[in-house]
Amino acid sequence: MDDKKEEQTKILKEILKWIKITRQKTLKDNSEKLFSNNKEMAVFELTDGEKSSRDIEKITGVNYKKVQSLWKKWIDANIAEPCEKYGGGRCIKLFNLADFGLKNQKINSQKEEQLIEKEPSIDFKDNLEDLNNGQ
Repeated sequence: MDDKKEEQTKILKEILKWIKITRQKTLKDNSEKLFSNNKEMAVFELTDGEKSSRDIEKITGVNYKKVQSLWKKWIDANIAEPCEKYGGGRCIKLFNLADFGLKNQKINSQKEEQLIEKEPSIDFKDNLEDLNNGQ
């Protein structure tokens, strides 16, 4: 029985390898259509199924409606999927850009953590001003 599982695992790893090779070529060929700038790449990297579009807006400065639009585009392109945990209202990427040799904008992780741990604020403009001032 163990031999059968090992053989299945070997076959699955081989299939996964070829899927990755195929996906890499497709992704590199279409990266300009999928990501028009580094901020969109940063949005993709933050698309983890946990952060809302407003969380990502606070971190990247990309409007939450644009984030949602990007999510729809990426779902249609099969590089992300709706996150079932939140009733499909959030999105999760299927891979990291670095896995396919694409550079992405580095994000200040300390700033990201501060923004996500912060109590939600009613006045978004104050939060954006704090973000721009490095607070």
